[in-house]
Amino acid sequence: MVYKVSQLIVRAFVAVYFRLKVEGLEHVPREGAYLVVANHTSFLDPMFICSVVPRVIHYITYAFFYYHRAIHWYCKRVFCIPIKKEGNDIATFKQTLRLLKQGELVGIFPEGARSQTGKLSRAQPGVALIALKAGVPILPVGIQGAYEAFPVGSRFPKPSPVTLTFGKPFSLDDFLNHDQKPTGEVQMRAAERIMEKIAGLCGQQGELPTHAPPCIE
Repeated sequence: MVYKVSQLIVRAFVAVYFRLKVEGLEHVPREGAYLVVANHTSFLDPMFICSVVPRVIHYITYAFFYYHRAIHWYCKRVFCIPIKKEGNDIATFKQTLRLLKQGELVGIFPEGARSQTGKLSRAQPGVALIALKAGVPILPVGIQGAYEAFPVGSRFPKPSPVTLTFGKPFSLDDFLNHDQKPTGEVQMRAAERIMEKIAGLCGQQGELPTHAPPCIE
């Protein structure tokens, strides 16, 4: 109930305040497990996506925010999944796989943190590992305008237009080897494909940095 009421309120707000434009909504699956991935430039990003997707999205959220006394009650009731910022979080990994196995939508920002410049950065290794282990389709989303509306360091969002573009779901089946754990190289290449899909939807093709984070072994 909290999720649905919040969705209705936010949908009306973003439509008026940010003149939210949505493209490719027909690509959003009506049922089944999917991993929702998007670029991350603003605190508003999950709000934009959840406002237009009719299904519940379980967003992976840093534990610092999830357990913050001011918003913990809300985060719990809108189905966020807490994750520790430092190191591998096995509990989050298992919970995410369990939700996907149950046919749910799980949302994650592959870059891990908000962009300081509005430009894309490399994906963290965890998103590729989750996608490879779960073996579910991936729904890419490109967000444009959120950085201009509410960049890192701003105290209040500006009424700047925002566009959400949903791409066609894709899979990482060609990276899968069910006989062994995905190697670091496989994780890196899978993460690159994820970010390439996102880049194509937010107008940043060919602008990904060359440095990649270490992979999970």
